[in-house]
Amino acid sequence: METRMTGISNRSWTLLAVEGKRQYGGNAGYDDSPSSTYRFDSSVANSRHVKSGDLAFIRNRDGLLGIACIEHVGSEPGEKELLRCPVCRRTGIHERRTRTPLYRCNDGHEFDEPVREIIQVTKYEAHYGGTFVHVDAAISRSDLRSAALKTNDQMSIEEIDATKIADAVVRVSEDARILLETFFQRLLPDGEEPAVGEDGYIPRMADRRDRVLRSICARRGQAKFRNALIKRYGSACVISGCSVMAIVEAAHLWPYRGDEDNHPQNGLLLRSDLHTLFDLDLLGIDASSRVRVGRELKGSEYEVFDGALLKPAARPSDAAIALRWKSFMERQLITPAVT
Repeated sequence: METRMTGISNRSWTLLAVEGKRQYGGNAGYDDSPSSTYRFDSSVANSRHVKSGDLAFIRNRDGLLGIACIEHVGSEPGEKELLRCPVCRRTGIHERRTRTPLYRCNDGHEFDEPVREIIQVTKYEAHYGGTFVHVDAAISRSDLRSAALKTNDQMSIEEIDATKIADAVVRVSEDARILLETFFQRLLPDGEEPAVGEDGYIPRMADRRDRVLRSICARRGQAKFRNALIKRYGSACVISGCSVMAIVEAAHLWPYRGDEDNHPQNGLLLRSDLHTLFDLDLLGIDASSRVRVGRELKGSEYEVFDGALLKPAARPSDAAIALRWKSFMERQLITPAVT
C-alpha cells in the first residue's frame, strides 16, 4: 500500500468506527481496529481530504471512543461491493437481525437478497501509530455534532472545529491534553511582529476566551510575541527570575483570540509551571504588580511567591491586569480554602 504524500495537514475529523467489521448503507463493510487504523475508500465523502497530521476523533454511533493524530495515510487500488435494493436500486439499505425479510431500504422496500455490484475504488488506511488516547464515552454523539462544520448524520467522515470540543475532552481525559496542545500549536501562524499602537493594549470585552486548554495550547511557538516580551521585560521569568529561557514562556494576560492579543502589553514571561498556574487562575497579579497565591496553593512550594513584586520595571496593560485579577478573585470566591 502506497503512502499518500500530502505534507502535514491541520484539519480535524470525526471518524465513524466500530470494533470488527462495520456496515452502513449499501457498503459491505470495513475491518476497523479503532485504536490503530481507520479504513475507508474513495466512495466515502471527504475521503480525499484526510491527510497525515490531521486530528482524528474516533467515534461509534453513541459517542467518542478516543482521539489520535493521523501519522500517515496509505492507499491502493481496490474493489468494493455495494448492496442495492432490487426495487429502487438505491444503496441506502440496512440488514435486520430480528425481522424478515432480512433487508429494508430507506424507501421502505423489504427483501431477502440485495443486488450486489462491484465497483473500482481507491482504498485508504489512516494509521495513528502510538498516538491514540482513549476517551470515556461521556462525550456523546450530539457533543461531537455540535462541533461539526456542516452537520450531516449520514457522514462517516465529518470535519469538525476541534476547539469547540477540546475542553470537554480534557475534562474527561487528562491524557488527551498533550495531543491537543501539540495539534493546536501547529495552528498558530508565524506571522510578523505584532502591531503596537500608540494607545497601548485594550482588551476586547466581548466573548472572553476563558477556555483554559486553548490558552495553554496557544502559548508555545509564538516566537514573535515571545521576542517582543523579551525586549520589554528581559530574558527571565518576571515572577521567579528564572533565566533558563528554554522553560520560560510567553504568557497572555487576556487570553489569546487573535493577532491583536499578541500585544507586548498583554504579555508576561513566565516559567512554564507558573504559566500554567496563572492560566488556571491559581496565581494572580494585583494592581500593584504583586503576585498573589490562590487558596489551592497555600502550603505548597509556590506560597513563597505570595506578595512578590514583578521583577521588571515595565508594566503590562493596567486594563488587562485588572480583568485577570477579577477572574482570579472570582475563582477564590468559589474555591474552598485548603486546610
